[in-house]
Amino acid sequence: AHVLPAVPHADESKRVAELDDEKAIDAFIAHTLASGLAIPDVLKAMVLKGWHTETAYSKLVNFVVKQGIDEGLSFDEIKKDMVKKGWDEKRVANALEKL
Repeated sequence: AHVLPAVPHADESKRVAELDDEKAIDAFIAHTLASGLAIPDVLKAMVLKGWHTETAYSKLVNFVVKQGIDEGLSFDEIKKDMVKKGWDEKRVANALEKL
C-alpha cells in the first residue's frame, strides 16, 4: 500500500525531506485515484491525514499536470483542460512554470 508521508511539525526538520518526497506523494495520489476515488476525495483524504488544504491542492495540481505531460499534451492543452474542469487557473499556470 502507498503511504502518504506524514506532515512534519515545525521543529522536525528531518521530516521536511519526507514532505518533499514527490514520488511518495504522487504514488499515494495515483493509488488513491486507482481505488476509485475522485480528486475531491483525494484532497479530503490528504487533509484528514493532516495536510493543509492549500498544500494538498498544490500537490494534486502538480500530479495532474505531470499526467498531462506524460500523455503528450502541450502546456496550453493541459491548462485549458484543467481550467475547464474547474482547477484554479493561477495554480495550474504556476505548476506549469516550475516544469
